[in-house]
Amino acid sequence: MFLFNDGTKTPELHLACDEGLLDSMECLHASEDSENMGRNDYPGESSEVLRFWQFDQPVVVMGRSSRVSEEVNIENCSADGVPLLRRSSGGASIVAGPGCLMYTVLIDYRIRPAWRMLDVAHQSVMERLARATQSTLDLFGVQKRVGWQGTCDLTIDGRKFSGNALRCRRKFMIYHGTVLLQMPLKHIARYLLQPPRQPEYRENRDHLSFVCNLLPDDFAQISEFQCRLIESLATEWGASRAWDEFPYRANWLRQSEELLHRKYLSPNWHRERL
Repeated sequence: MFLFNDGTKTPELHLACDEGLLDSMECLHASEDSENMGRNDYPGESSEVLRFWQFDQPVVVMGRSSRVSEEVNIENCSADGVPLLRRSSGGASIVAGPGCLMYTVLIDYRIRPAWRMLDVAHQSVMERLARATQSTLDLFGVQKRVGWQGTCDLTIDGRKFSGNALRCRRKFMIYHGTVLLQMPLKHIARYLLQPPRQPEYRENRDHLSFVCNLLPDDFAQISEFQCRLIESLATEWGASRAWDEFPYRANWLRQSEELLHRKYLSPNWHRERL
């Protein structure tokens, strides 16, 4: 698996890069014979990617099927100049920005055929994410215990600090999500409405009672913590190959640029479900 710690991009380009990674790999392998699907001996280690990235400003990111009027405080977003964007995966709307680490895993079904069953995919990702987070907390002496609740939420004492989603294609999937490290939680309460669909464990709590940051506000080693967390996640995934060696970079960049201009810079995509 290739490791990519992505640099600064516009919010729209970051979302285009996620979908572009999935689409470019799907297109590149579309001509392969279907009889090769699911082979456990498939030697395609170079197909999978672990990408880390961050928004450099507060951003609302809606799920593929989210209705803006049901999930987003449009007036507050407009007043504060907060971009209102839509991703390619499912799930509810989120707020992300500085202090929130984003990750994306590109999964090749030919290497991991069992992941076609979504419960397997959720369990496999959540266990890795939980182990890496817990080990990093322990390393820094932060006395918190990581839990897994709902379909794909990680929690501390029943409060959510990581939400996750996926999108599947025929041969590949992307699984991506957030880790709230030290993000201003007031943004979530200001820019999101109470969600129309909630996991049972939420018990109709408001945003500030339901979400939490992984790290205390006075924790001063956030940059070092984030680096260690990325290292731990890379170890969990076996992501040890340099991004410069990824053989499909040119295809990915072309597809991402095409998606950016056709889709992610278009208000029609982001506001299509009002």
